Amino acid sequence: MYLADSCRPVTCDEVPEFRNGEVAPGCVGGSNFNISCNITCNDGYTLSGTARATCVDVTPTDDTNDLGAWDYGDTACTLCPPCRNNSECLELQCRCKSGYHGINGDEANCIDIDECLDETSCAAVGQSCQNLPGTYQCICTEGFLPSENGKTSVSRLIVEQTRVVMMIQQTIVPVLWDSRAIQNMNALISIDIDECASYVAACFDTEICRNTIGSYYCECIVGYTRNGNGVCIPNLCPPDVILCSSLDFLIDLCDSAKDDVTNITFPSSLAGYSSTSDTTCGEDTTNANTPLGSRVCELDGTWSTVTWLTSCGTGLSEIASQSTESEEQRQQVSASLQILTSNPETINSDDVTLTSGAIQNLTKSSEDITKTVPPMKMVLE
Repeated sequence: MYLADSCRPVTCDEVPEFRNGEVAPGCVGGSNFNISCNITCNDGYTLSGTARATCVDVTPTDDTNDLGAWDYGDTACTLCPPCRNNSECLELQCRCKSGYHGINGDEANCIDIDECLDETSCAAVGQSCQNLPGTYQCICTEGFLPSENGKTSVSRLIVEQTRVVMMIQQTIVPVLWDSRAIQNMNALISIDIDECASYVAACFDTEICRNTIGSYYCECIVGYTRNGNGVCIPNLCPPDVILCSSLDFLIDLCDSAKDDVTNITFPSSLAGYSSTSDTTCGEDTTNANTPLGSRVCELDGTWSTVTWLTSCGTGLSEIASQSTESEEQRQQVSASLQILTSNPETINSDDVTLTSGAIQNLTKSSEDITKTVPPMKMVLE
């Protein structure tokens, strides 16, 4: 308000001392009409009411008086009971701060609440709970990283949490969810780290890395098995013995073998390699010192079916000129060629020529057999 004769503003004198509190420095003597400042209470007192000091006109109907006064309204600072550790005075009572609880129900002295004792805290996959003063946090366990957002193409789901607000949609960041994670609004969502893809995994050359949720493991590659020391070693086919009497045609083959034998032996072999028999044709035969059979050690450490030499008396030149019109003839020629050429050190240029010609005959015969098979017709019912 202003005085009529000179339009001077109404002013207030010095702010009087406020009981058990103080007025903000903005309100001083000489302040104009309607100036207002905050009021705060001294320690141990609780503030109530408007909490403002305002310069008002005490004689609004007297235009000759420019004197104002400070009005505190219903503001009051009331003495609080003594509140100690982690407690504060609210509405004239001691109340524990957030994250704390009173000792034996006394909120004048409060201690921390261990939220991690609650199984629903940090219940999502890949999380562990870490208690903090007045609060807690969910941290990712080894093998996991915090995810800022997830994706779902079906609908948008907004999960409001104490520490994380995440929008979940599909294909941008795969997020590991379970029912507990969705129910727990304090959960920190985690994603798995693929140690195999990030080259963190420590696997040897004979191992392959397999990623798991929150970890990984090293698996032996095909053809290898882990031994008692945890090392992947090659699978090994054990030595094997086949009796000459086990198959009719082996009886004649064994009669042509070096020395007097009753069985055919095969040495051990590494997985993935072929092995020829220790038992060979006699010195007086056309195929002297040629193994009687050949077989492959499979990757799992088991022997394949034996490929047998047709005869110790049938040489490479005769094998190469044999008929290959039927499938049985082709198999016999192929088996004999395989064994007769199993040792490169015994092969000369003439043998290479004969073998090449025989292979061409086998290939041609195979093509001819294929041509004789009528094409299949699709019948639509």
